[in-house]
Amino acid sequence: MNSKSSNQESHWLPCEDGAIQSAAESVRALRAVEQRRRFLKATVTGSVCLAGAAFAGWSLFASNDKRRAVRGNRNYPGGISCAEVIRLMPEYVAQSLTNENLTNSIAVHLADCKHCRGIHHSMTHTA
Repeated sequence: MNSKSSNQESHWLPCEDGAIQSAAESVRALRAVEQRRRFLKATVTGSVCLAGAAFAGWSLFASNDKRRAVRGNRNYPGGISCAEVIRLMPEYVAQSLTNENLTNSIAVHLADCKHCRGIHHSMTHTA
């Protein structure tokens, strides 16, 4: 051996008994903690995404159901849909509807809905 390599070897000290095994166990423990952390992060992220998608779907369908059910909703002026107004329009124009609440709902709807008001106008102003 040359003198340079013998100097390098003299810097190394022998390990205490069990030091390498202890270091390996520490590294394994840190890896296990890191794996659990990654697993929990992925699980929480997936759960949040799933919950968000479920809530978005629920709110979309719930708002459609509410729109159909709630009277006076902006999408259904007068609490009656355009399809229902159009279906009842001939009776409304002929003033043969017997339900006063329905007649009032149609009147409110026509005051607010340009589309149905146009149909009403075309039915009442024909020769």
